[in-house]
Amino acid sequence: MVIETLLSNQAINIDLLDEECRPVLSANFAGLNGQSGNLSAVWDSTPGSQDLADLETVLAAHNPADLSANEIIATVANGAKVEAAAIPNWATWTAGQAEDWLTANITDANTRTALIAMAQMLVALRNQQWPDLQG
Repeated sequence: MVIETLLSNQAINIDLLDEECRPVLSANFAGLNGQSGNLSAVWDSTPGSQDLADLETVLAAHNPADLSANEIIATVANGAKVEAAAIPNWATWTAGQAEDWLTANITDANTRTALIAMAQMLVALRNQQWPDLQG
C-alpha cells in the first residue's frame, strides 16, 4: 500500500529534503514525490501523528538554497575539472609532452626521474577522470 501526504507548495530542493527526512522519519517513510508540480511524502502505510509532526518540522527548517550531498559532489567534481582545464599548457599534455618538458627543464637526474613518473601517473589519472582533456 502506498499513501501520499500532500505537502506545501513552498520552494524545495527535493533531493536535499529527502536527505533531511530519512534520518528523522520512521522506516514507514518511502520517499518524496515531486511529480505534477505537487510535493508529496510517500509512506508504506498510513503515517502516525509523530511522523507527520516530524515531517512538518523538517519542512519548516528546510532551506531550498542548500545543496544535497549529491549536488555538492557534482559541484566539486565540475569545479575540479574546470580548474584542471585552466592550468596553462600541461593540463592537456600527453605523458610524452610532460616527459619532454621535464627532461628539458629539470637538471637533477634523480629529481627528473621521479617527476617523470609522477607526471605519467597524473596524466593517466587525468585521462581516466576527464578523457576530454587529453592532448
